[in-house]
Amino acid sequence: MPDQIDFLKADNQASLQKLKQKKILKLGSLIFLIFYCLLAAAIFSFSLYLSQANRGLNKAIALKKKQIVQLQKTESLQLLLKQRLVSLAPIFSQKRPDYHRDLLFFKEISPQGLNLTDFKFSEKQKMSVKGEATNALILNDFLRQLKVSTVATQEFAKVNLGSLSRKTDGSYEFSLNLELKQ
Repeated sequence: MPDQIDFLKADNQASLQKLKQKKILKLGSLIFLIFYCLLAAAIFSFSLYLSQANRGLNKAIALKKKQIVQLQKTESLQLLLKQRLVSLAPIFSQKRPDYHRDLLFFKEISPQGLNLTDFKFSEKQKMSVKGEATNALILNDFLRQLKVSTVATQEFAKVNLGSLSRKTDGSYEFSLNLELKQ
């Protein structure tokens, strides 16, 4: 049959060309599908990474918010404390007399035979002292010491002899009213 003409040969070449196109199309589709799967996997992995990072950030944000709330509470307490301290400042800034120093001063200038029996301090910077002296000379010496003492002029604005009475045994009872300097 060599003498026969094959009319299907042209179809064969066309079919070979179509077959090549189909192979190229199949290979291209396969490459595209692989690329698409890799891209989908990459996007999925990236979204998982982002969700984990988001959770971590949300935890950090929640922690920072708690810290901010605590700091705000602390700050408000500090402001309240400052306000209270400011309101107390005038009370603490008032000069208070040094009663201990005054008592020691009276002990120093008291001569033998003079006995101080009572001390009273009032809030209005006033002080009352009561005592007994064995005779008038000792009382006079005490009052003179009180008048000339530099400590007395620094501490007391006024010194008044409130009362003086002689007892039957010859001793004297007296009271002094003193006004402390501000």
